[in-house]
Amino acid sequence: MSNSTVIDCVCDCKRFVDAIFCFVFLLIPLSVAITSAIFYYQLIYKPKQDLAKREQMNVDDETLSLQGKEEGRQSEESGNRKRRGLELEETVLKQRQEYDEMEENRSKRISEGEGKMKDLVEEKKKQIEELEKEVKRREKTIAKYESTIHQMRRRTLDLRDQLRFHQNPSEYLDYADRPSLIRSIATEAAGSSAAKRPVNGMAVVEKSLFVIHSLSSEIEVYDLTTFALTDQFPVPMVTDPMDMTSCAGTSCIFVLGRVDPSGKSSRILRMEAHGSLILDWFSGGNSGRLSTHEARTVVCLLIERMVVCEFSDDGRLLHTVRLSPEACLNNPLHAIKVNDFHVVLSHGHSQEDHHRVCLLSVDGGGVLRDCSELTKRRLLPDDRFDNPICVVGGRRGSVLVADRDNRRIVLLNSSLKYERILIEAERGPFTDHDSIPTDTFPERICFDETGHQLVVAVNGFSPDRGRQDGRILVFDLRL
Repeated sequence: MSNSTVIDCVCDCKRFVDAIFCFVFLLIPLSVAITSAIFYYQLIYKPKQDLAKREQMNVDDETLSLQGKEEGRQSEESGNRKRRGLELEETVLKQRQEYDEMEENRSKRISEGEGKMKDLVEEKKKQIEELEKEVKRREKTIAKYESTIHQMRRRTLDLRDQLRFHQNPSEYLDYADRPSLIRSIATEAAGSSAAKRPVNGMAVVEKSLFVIHSLSSEIEVYDLTTFALTDQFPVPMVTDPMDMTSCAGTSCIFVLGRVDPSGKSSRILRMEAHGSLILDWFSGGNSGRLSTHEARTVVCLLIERMVVCEFSDDGRLLHTVRLSPEACLNNPLHAIKVNDFHVVLSHGHSQEDHHRVCLLSVDGGGVLRDCSELTKRRLLPDDRFDNPICVVGGRRGSVLVADRDNRRIVLLNSSLKYERILIEAERGPFTDHDSIPTDTFPERICFDETGHQLVVAVNGFSPDRGRQDGRILVFDLRL
């Protein structure tokens, strides 16, 4: 064997031994790792897994236990629900039976009640019919009594007037047979257009005459001694004055006029004699006439409402007289209160109306007596009033009437019987200068403070312009 071969063998052995040593050195860490892994598995991982399995088993056991309990509870609740459902069904059946019984009883009671109600209604109807018959019977009785009382009142007034006349026959002849004309005043002020307007109202306070015109807001004041224009002042609020009067006890004037352009409302103004406004109040209507009674009473006739209202001088409504429809008091014109129990009313405007002056009772508005024909005039036996537009109380209960369309002033006694014609228009060739001009119509009358002078407001008339050209005539009534 050669040396090279030996060397090769030695080298191969050495490489083999090196390889073994390398393998051993590599195997030791691997074995350590495997041993460590085995120890980790046996000592740590496997116990954890066993513990987790045991815990999972415990959880599963608890879950099964809870599921069993829940199933038991649910089954118990289901049983309870079924039991309660059965009980509820039984209760509902019982209530339904009770409700059916109640409905049956209620229907029975209703039918019984309806029968009783029908009987009661029939009984009440019979009672109402009997009461209505009784009311009608009593109304007829009351109407008879009222008619009897009315006739007795008229008879009493007639007897009283007859007694007064027999005691003093001259009491109705206390005025001059032919009153003399003292002055004729043309109602015109410097720079005023009222001269062409008709007079709508007059009032006398002491020795002053107050005059107001249609569609004028100014009052003219004249001295009844000198008959001169002494003052002129405006009327507040009023756009269309309708009437004016005075109250001697308070030295005030009262104006009735419309205050709005539509003419649907009117007010009564109480003013001082020098023109200052004291107070005003709503009249209650849109058109009317004024008068006064005694010291502090204002009488307002509301034409469209057919009512006579009595106010105090501070605007309080004291009394209302409703004009009876049965009395045929169509188109009332003027009203005055002659005493505490009676009102004198004039009415009649159209040809179809009765033109009368009537005495009314303040409590019922019925006609106690009236005057329409001037029966004492022998030459004109059928002479009648024609638009008696204004009335005023005179001496000893007499009444003076401005008979407009007949153009005259008529004197009636306290019984509303015709006495004579005081003043009338000029007629024919026998012209009397102490009379009313033929081209004018008397529309307002009043006395002065002494009662010796009669102030008459006359207005002209034109087919084109209507009422116009107001004038004042002053007559002396003394014998």
